Amino acid sequence: MIFHFEKKSTCGKNCHKNFTAQVVLLTPNFSPGVTGHITILHGNPHTFWVTYYDDGMHENYHKGKTIKSKFTESFQKKYKGPLPELKELKNLV
Repeated sequence: MIFHFEKKSTCGKNCHKNFTAQVVLLTPNFSPGVTGHITILHGNPHTFWVTYYDDGMHENYHKGKTIKSKFTESFQKKYKGPLPELKELKNLV
């Protein structure tokens, strides 16, 4: 599941690290790089992609489409836990 959104956000030295920490607090079963990943385009506004590997596959967002593939790393695992709502993720930034 990929959550994609844009939002004005202040960008500092630890922008990605701070946002990731907030996602982990919201969904404790999320492990960056293992059960999902986060991509941030640091523009104005910021563009966010929060990906949970809930289908047991790696997912990526490309040209408006979701691309699914087998896990590329042996440590990647299926996300098992409740998914947040988009509005909850938007409130984190």
